[in-house]
Amino acid sequence: MKILIKLFLYSSILGIIGCNAENISTAPIKNVTTSSTPNKVLFVCGGNTGRSPMAEYLANDYFHFKEGGYIADSRGANVDPKEVLPESNAVLVMKQLHIDIQKHRARAVTRNDIESSKLVLTMTQSHKQKLLQMTSDAKNIYLLSECATGKLIDVDDAYGQDIEFYEKTRDMIASYIKIIQGNGMLCQQKSQ
Repeated sequence: MKILIKLFLYSSILGIIGCNAENISTAPIKNVTTSSTPNKVLFVCGGNTGRSPMAEYLANDYFHFKEGGYIADSRGANVDPKEVLPESNAVLVMKQLHIDIQKHRARAVTRNDIESSKLVLTMTQSHKQKLLQMTSDAKNIYLLSECATGKLIDVDDAYGQDIEFYEKTRDMIASYIKIIQGNGMLCQQKSQ
């Protein structure tokens, strides 16, 4: 009975907005989570204008996190309120992949951001330490390379560097994301 009511309401809504129910596919939807809130992966860099926005957009638009039930977001550990636009070379190297990050605006990381994320992946060890000071009991904060490989390797800041440096930075971030996604969104054990 509930299904019939839902179908009636659905067809009524479609009629109101001018859709023809016969044109709607009834094929099952694949790769959709049953949860209404996807698992959030938060990428954190310094100013949230270069590395972490590139990671966010790579994860969502290139690696299609949503299909696996995840959504990427990004924040900065040291956001300058006067510099909220994405770095021009970051915009250019992402355009090479047909990804537009121009609408991104820098936002500072909060304790709530950390607590509401399944994974928090920082670009440098100093970013990780800053976040651990905000919430020392968090078990979800990792250096990006640490999560991917178990090794502690900072992703160098490309700010003010040439386009080739940005390309290398983007590609390094992408390689780590690919590994993490291939590992089922699980982090590697820390190397001793």
